Amino acid sequence: MNQKVLAGQDYNGIWKEMHKDLMKAMPEYGEYGDFIKESRLCRLIGLLPFLGRTGNPYRDGFSNLTVYILGTFSPVRNIYSHYPQDDRDVMSRLAPLCGFSGGDRRILARGMHIVALVLLMEYRRHQDEDLRENRYNPLNAGTWDYEAIVSTLKQCVVENGCSVMDSVFPLEYLPFTRWKEG
Repeated sequence: MNQKVLAGQDYNGIWKEMHKDLMKAMPEYGEYGDFIKESRLCRLIGLLPFLGRTGNPYRDGFSNLTVYILGTFSPVRNIYSHYPQDDRDVMSRLAPLCGFSGGDRRILARGMHIVALVLLMEYRRHQDEDLRENRYNPLNAGTWDYEAIVSTLKQCVVENGCSVMDSVFPLEYLPFTRWKEG
């Protein structure tokens, strides 16, 4: 992978423009604007197509980020909730966030595995709450082995190192990153 090409991108400028466009396209989510702007996860989802050099990175990133926003904050977010059908693969629920027009599959997989790690850690954090509220959680259902899945996802992240991606989403923040706030 050509780190110099990636390093030459103005990721902060791209992210600011994408966030501005997102707020124009979805003004009803303005109350979440600061969270979205500061979220490492949102930034990774939006910028991943640039890192993976897809054919149309702005459209890919904007589209994937829009789906994330709908699935996280909208009144119909349950459409994107985890259901038993999603248990076959940790990436199943994330498929709507993987709209990429070509690109470097290793880098795109690495980024999506980081997104999956955030999601998996959220499932772990919310196990008790999900039990109390009778909300489906694959860890509570016993269909996923948390340690084994984390190990597999981390292996991909380590094997496909990308220092530029690490600057967009520093891995040391992984345990502290939340799927959503508020």
